[in-house]
Amino acid sequence: MNRNHVICQLDPSTRNPPAPIFAALLVASLLAGCTQNQGGRGPDLTASGTNRAVSSVPMPFEPGVISTAVNERDAAMTPDGSEFYFSIWSGSFGTIAMSRYVGGEWTMPEVVEFSGEYSDLEPFITEDGQQIYFASTRPIGPGAETDDFNIWVADRAGNAWTEPRLVEDPVYSTENEYYPSVTAAGMLYFTSKREGGVGGEDIWRVAPTDSGYGIAEAVTGGVNTERDEFNAFVAPDESYLIFSSWGREDGLGGGDLYVSFADDSGTFGPALNLGSTINSSNLDYSPYVSPDGAHLFFSSRRANLHSASDRWKYDELRAALSAPGNGAGDIFRVDASVLDSLRLMSDPGRLQRG
Repeated sequence: MNRNHVICQLDPSTRNPPAPIFAALLVASLLAGCTQNQGGRGPDLTASGTNRAVSSVPMPFEPGVISTAVNERDAAMTPDGSEFYFSIWSGSFGTIAMSRYVGGEWTMPEVVEFSGEYSDLEPFITEDGQQIYFASTRPIGPGAETDDFNIWVADRAGNAWTEPRLVEDPVYSTENEYYPSVTAAGMLYFTSKREGGVGGEDIWRVAPTDSGYGIAEAVTGGVNTERDEFNAFVAPDESYLIFSSWGREDGLGGGDLYVSFADDSGTFGPALNLGSTINSSNLDYSPYVSPDGAHLFFSSRRANLHSASDRWKYDELRAALSAPGNGAGDIFRVDASVLDSLRLMSDPGRLQRG
């Protein structure tokens, strides 16, 4: 699937949303006292401001600084929460930007040193903060040309990043590879529409070896289907996988966020729709959980442009279209405890087992 699947093929205006069947999740999200460790829960990110009160309803993240009138998407943080990375997508070109948490505020973003020349998207920072993975159309070698997305990685060098290098076979292929996500043990998850999958765009993973990576395999269990699954975030301990999919019977519109929890054998169970508290009738995608496991970030093309009573006036409409919520795409943040409620739904005996 072409990268425009998140802005054209999945445009919510092209389809009528089917009736949701997971309305019951709203009740589950109100359960109290059932918070479980999210798997790989990292440090308390007090110094980064992520300890601020976070709503149980998704809200644009840092409006006017990170969420603006342009199309922002994707999210990644350094382990201490002092740097926030995201993508700016124009519809045909992507750039990775970064904001620092300084003096209690997020700074005006800047383009990271390796981005801005080629189309770059979907940054992911490893649990130790020493590597950043991302998808890019940059040439794979001197004099080479490429028109597809591949996975690249750069290493931390003080306060900067080294020159990115291609993540080669078996991750690299002649098809697009998107949305890298890496576990604490080094398992690399990514999205690709390559041969050997279940159908459409699938979520793949490769295990690290002494010389690189092992064989790439499509994720089994309740994740991949004949429809498109994309933009998957994996928990550091592989206890759950959050991803986007569209066209499912329980979908709410132009693409929804789902979560699948792994059982004791490591097999991912049935995918659960995150429900109408999180998902909208527009495209919701690019999930990411903060290193402390407390906050769920995701991207959405939802719009807030409807007037309750009066007709739009031109100056009001122009102002609304020049702000977050114009439908171009924003980064949202919500309390990640919604995952706890869904975990209980997927495994009702969890509380009894402790």
